[in-house]
Amino acid sequence: MVEANIKRVLVTGGNAGIGKALCQQLASDFGCHVYMGVRSVERGEAALKEIVAASPACEGKIEVFLCDTSDAASILAAATTMKQTLGSAHLYAVVNNAAVCNMGSGASKGVTKDALIKTNVYGPKLMVEAFVSMMGDKEGRIVNVGSGLGSSYVSKASEEE
Repeated sequence: MVEANIKRVLVTGGNAGIGKALCQQLASDFGCHVYMGVRSVERGEAALKEIVAASPACEGKIEVFLCDTSDAASILAAATTMKQTLGSAHLYAVVNNAAVCNMGSGASKGVTKDALIKTNVYGPKLMVEAFVSMMGDKEGRIVNVGSGLGSSYVSKASEEE
């Protein structure tokens, strides 16, 4: 259980890119307890080791938290786990950062349209629905991270897409 006066933040897609940097910054610069939302515990543990190596002040302030935002059942299971973890405490924020793209050469190149919609559209919606009740009444924050790739994809898509 985390101390009552520490802000607790859940960051989806926390093991890479902006999410990883955000987990590190929230823990080291702001003293938050961060739940690093990941689809793969192995990749999450590897990212956590990298963060702690780069910023030893993060030791014990970040924990890997399994939550696949493309899967409604995973989100519900994660919410159940989070309720148990928090006890009577609250989340300060949920950062919907996880996303996939089927453009470019990144890790998610070749993602199907169905997977893209499940992760990028329904994922944040389901995360809010599942976790909002765990947030403080007055201070809770929901942050939705986006990029220019969405509008770039739409501008190049055919009318059938």
